[in-house]
Amino acid sequence: MMLWWVILFSLSMLTRYEPDAWKRAIDVNTAATAVVVEALLDAALDAIPDIIERVLSEVSGAGMQDG
Repeated sequence: MMLWWVILFSLSMLTRYEPDAWKRAIDVNTAATAVVVEALLDAALDAIPDIIERVLSEVSGAGMQDG
């Protein structure tokens, strides 16, 4: 989960503070990175909800065992 946080936080900082660099990075007509960024963000949309669900299940299950 922390790895995803670092990746998405880094991309968000790029979009906020370096918008011109972000535009160049996601321009599918000129940037090889555009495909990688798109695939990474698609993977995040699939992975993050599952990871959050798993972590919350583990935390709630651990709390019930301790109580």
